[in-house]
Amino acid sequence: TYLRTYEIEPAGELRENIGIVRPDRLESAITFDRIQDNARTDISAILFQTLRLNEDQNFTAEALPRIVQTNTFDMLGGNLTASNSLLALNRSNGLDTLRLSSAAEYKASRYTKNGHRFEVFGEIRADGYVYRNAAAGIQACNIEDSDALFEACRQALPRDLENDRFETYRFLPTIGAEWSYPLARLGNGNSLIIEPRVQAVISPNRNFTDDVFNEDSQFFQYDTVTLFDYSKGTGLDQWEDGQRLNVGISATAVVGNYLSVNSVVGTQFRAKTTNNFGDDIGLGEEASDIVGAVDFGLGRNIAIDNRFRVDDDTGSFRRVESTASGRLGPLRAGVTYLRIEADDFEVSQLRDEFLTIGGSVNITRNIFFAARQAQNLDSGDTTNTSFALRIANACSAISFNYSFDDSTRDGFEQEREFLVRIEVLGFQ
Repeated sequence: TYLRTYEIEPAGELRENIGIVRPDRLESAITFDRIQDNARTDISAILFQTLRLNEDQNFTAEALPRIVQTNTFDMLGGNLTASNSLLALNRSNGLDTLRLSSAAEYKASRYTKNGHRFEVFGEIRADGYVYRNAAAGIQACNIEDSDALFEACRQALPRDLENDRFETYRFLPTIGAEWSYPLARLGNGNSLIIEPRVQAVISPNRNFTDDVFNEDSQFFQYDTVTLFDYSKGTGLDQWEDGQRLNVGISATAVVGNYLSVNSVVGTQFRAKTTNNFGDDIGLGEEASDIVGAVDFGLGRNIAIDNRFRVDDDTGSFRRVESTASGRLGPLRAGVTYLRIEADDFEVSQLRDEFLTIGGSVNITRNIFFAARQAQNLDSGDTTNTSFALRIANACSAISFNYSFDDSTRDGFEQEREFLVRIEVLGFQ
């Protein structure tokens, strides 16, 4: 609970998700990187310490080591990337994993005189896994010493946790081609660009979920950013199989110096369904969910960004994320709305819905004031309201933060807090 008491949270953009994302595992790492013009070597040792009350540290994995070697070559009119990796995940109790992976990826692009863009790509990858103590399971199966949870969890893991020690190997070839055709109309300070895009991908129909533990691709998000990833996943454990088409169209319009609109919408079509993705991802059926983004810019001072995912069967929104921000002289303000629903919402009633409103003002060059409130719209709770005053010069800064939190959880009930932070600046 000290994380909430002292407002310890991720840096950067994640700081905006107050009350939604907070660190509940500590990470310690030693990393060696060697970067050359056409090669990179990354050697890391990573340790984790869980802070979750219902999670056993003995089942938390440690990467000792993780080694990745990547080399790129210009050849055959395109680009060839060769990569090799080794990952050893160790636990005091539970699953131990050794993974070796080698891959070669080739890409080449061509443009016609009429503006058509063609790209061909292919990848050959081989993975080898060695598992030990697999029957004990992973973190997700060992919560609160629940036998019922363990039995339910084991049904979703490779080989039903019936094999304590086993090895598995897989050969993963993929080939594909992509076409896009930007159409532009320009004139008198106005412009319109429309670009259809189609990507065809062919891979063997093979499901490895019964043989491979998915430990590095558990938090994948299907959206416009990942729409044209020919193998969707954040790591190597999850692999996209089958024959599929990724289809999308983007449009950009600019009206003088006052209005700009950027939009993209797309979906995926598959020859056969696959079980390589979870039920709430929106992928795997013959027609995937529809993903899109629409961004507006009004001059230089107002921006409105929208991201969404629409269920292809019901037409309902499964994910909506909208942000509006603006500034007027020294004043800045913004509002963010986030809504996520499970695919079986009518049955499970699983929904996360949040609204965050904030604003700030530069009173003088060295004095800054800000306020923010976050609300859980699903439960009706105000998760956090805060005010901050910061006074700074070139050498130092002092901040005064006052906040109150109406949300409660087991073992913690925050009412009011006042924090003073002193910073020494200039050491860069």
